[in-house]
Amino acid sequence: MGIPGAKPGRPPQECRNSYREKAKALKPFILANWRRENLAPLKAFAADFYVRTGIRIEIKQYEVQELVKTLFVRPHPYDLVLVNFSVVQPEYDIFLKDFLVKDSLVDFNMPKLAVLRKKMIKEEEGPVVAEMAANIAGGLGKEAAVLPLFQEIGKFYYPANIKNMIVGKGFTEYPEVADFRW
Repeated sequence: MGIPGAKPGRPPQECRNSYREKAKALKPFILANWRRENLAPLKAFAADFYVRTGIRIEIKQYEVQELVKTLFVRPHPYDLVLVNFSVVQPEYDIFLKDFLVKDSLVDFNMPKLAVLRKKMIKEEEGPVVAEMAANIAGGLGKEAAVLPLFQEIGKFYYPANIKNMIVGKGFTEYPEVADFRW
């Protein structure tokens, strides 16, 4: 999720084969998709996943405008949607708030994390806020509200004579122009 202390790796696959038969009786898992170019690979993945696990994945195709209308309305007409956050401001709450507001990206409330978020908002910027933000992000992971699939790494090119170059301050991906020194 782009949080301090994040570690690469695969989540453990703890589902036993005895669940495969039970999974066949369940309703399909609905994945919301708005991109057109990935529909064929997603369908191939869903077919392979069914063979391996017995769990059916149904891909529901949305137009972008239609999906945006459903993102913050409960209950969501899907079980999973892939969201890409590109944070360009160092305010932690911009990254975290969409999971902890009244009509959030998830269909359930996380009151303990919401209380921690309110405390974080009242704090001055600093190490305490960074620690609170990391705790909230960790809590989102523990609740399985957010399943971090990957972090993208990009190359940035800047003139060689820039001093004090820091990329990735706080939760941001991009340097603050005001921080540049020539």
